[in-house]
Amino acid sequence: MEFTRFLDCLATDHDRLRDVVETDPDAPVPTCRGWTVADLTRHVGEVYLHKAAAMRDGAEPEPWPPEEFADEAPTKLLDRGYAALRA
Repeated sequence: MEFTRFLDCLATDHDRLRDVVETDPDAPVPTCRGWTVADLTRHVGEVYLHKAAAMRDGAEPEPWPPEEFADEAPTKLLDRGYAALRA
């Protein structure tokens, strides 16, 4: 996949998840039994931040996820992770 296409797909995925979580954060995620859209949003944000840290530092960040993430709203984690990947 070309880099520009990857960035387009990343933006589309981020924007779609952002739209869905703002519409109904408590909606169930059919493919993730027991998860809500807010849970999925938090998870994706944490994954984005993990991958950005691993690329930046050249190593797997540990421990993961950091405890302070629990205090952040799922949308804040998602947006922060997306921005870190774009950077």
